[in-house]
Amino acid sequence: MPFCPTKVGSITLDECTRCGGLWVDSRSFRRICEETEEQAVVLKTTEGSPGEPVGTGRPTRYWPCPECRRLMHRQNFARVSGVIIDTCRGHGAWFNQGELRRVVEFVRAGGMDRARERDLTEMREERARLRQAERAARSELASSWRSGGEARTGDVEILSAVRGLIDWIS
Repeated sequence: MPFCPTKVGSITLDECTRCGGLWVDSRSFRRICEETEEQAVVLKTTEGSPGEPVGTGRPTRYWPCPECRRLMHRQNFARVSGVIIDTCRGHGAWFNQGELRRVVEFVRAGGMDRARERDLTEMREERARLRQAERAARSELASSWRSGGEARTGDVEILSAVRGLIDWIS
């Protein structure tokens, strides 16, 4: 892809001269997400094109990272934004035309706080589910012991694994 460096505030992005997409390195993207001044510049300087709607019938294509050439991962930014971006964990993110603007609008509208709250709620629910599973397993094991049965090695291992998972999540 032919790239042209584009200055957006104090950050330099690489813009594709063919499609108008943007490559943003990890450090710069983090600054855009965290600094309101950078967000304001992005909103002023990027087009408001909504990009291609989801489900247009075109096949999903995985693109290589411009830095390492490995295929990037497609993900819904913050899991709830509705903006699907291509990311390389070590190098950065690719934004089709209009997507960076949509991410910034999501961030400025409090989307990151909502995403964090959703993640915390999901973790609490999973922790409660695991504790319930642990109680059920303990109860079943105790019932088996009371009726003269023996603890199977697998029962103890499963119980231990559940306890470890609960501790890890907590």
